[in-house]
Amino acid sequence: ASRHVGNAVTRNRIKRAVRQWFRERRSTWPEDMDLLVIARRKAAALQGGNLLGTALDKTLERASKQRRKDQ
Repeated sequence: ASRHVGNAVTRNRIKRAVRQWFRERRSTWPEDMDLLVIARRKAAALQGGNLLGTALDKTLERASKQRRKDQ
């Protein structure tokens, strides 16, 4: 997360939330799939509740569909 996302506290919260999201879904993750998460300014607004996790779930779902389509 770059400085454009927010101050150090905000950036670290986002990084911790993404790591936790990944740990919770590690068992269902396809082994041959990589996902790069780049935090944007809007990610700071998604910290409340489980909004960040929901956004990441949707992104993973779109990436999985695209991956199946390309194969």
